[in-house]
Amino acid sequence: MKISRILVLCVLLSCSTYSFAQTDYGLQAGLAFDGTSSLSELRNGLDQLSENPKSASGYFIGTYAEFNFLMLYLRPELQYAQYNRKLNDSYYKTSKIELPISLGYKILPLLSLYAGPSLHYTFNQKSDLNLGDLKTNTTVGAHFGARAHLGPVGISLRYDRGLTDNEVKFLNAEKVVSGRLDTRPEVWSLGISFSLD
Repeated sequence: MKISRILVLCVLLSCSTYSFAQTDYGLQAGLAFDGTSSLSELRNGLDQLSENPKSASGYFIGTYAEFNFLMLYLRPELQYAQYNRKLNDSYYKTSKIELPISLGYKILPLLSLYAGPSLHYTFNQKSDLNLGDLKTNTTVGAHFGARAHLGPVGISLRYDRGLTDNEVKFLNAEKVVSGRLDTRPEVWSLGISFSLD
């Protein structure tokens, strides 16, 4: 219920500010890397990506709208995302619809910093482990990052962390709980966007 109120507020805010702001919209895509690693491990992951494209832990693809107000901007995004986690010799894969809403500040004409909430809806989970159902399919997170603006192309580096507790239970052969897995996302993502405006 709380998430639907936030979503309605964002839509109303977007509609009311539309006439006062310069707008932009476009497409975006990118790769996600495990966020429990350090920045140096992220850099190593990017180096390994050129050798082995499957070293990324996920990807996203979607669209965005951007409302610019002088040095500030509001940027809601809608994207499909898929994340893979390795658990020793096993895997856990989730498919999600995500709605990150960023408030950005342009510190230079070509560079901005941004942060905001992220809404996640998990509609599919797969694993080679025997898992129970998710505690909830809808979760809230927070993100922050930096974006370079190069004409119609944008390049961003973002950290996203789930805030809502959401666990899935490991079940043994008798369907008895034998452990729990925290499914909150914690990822670094490297994305590219292209303006259609």
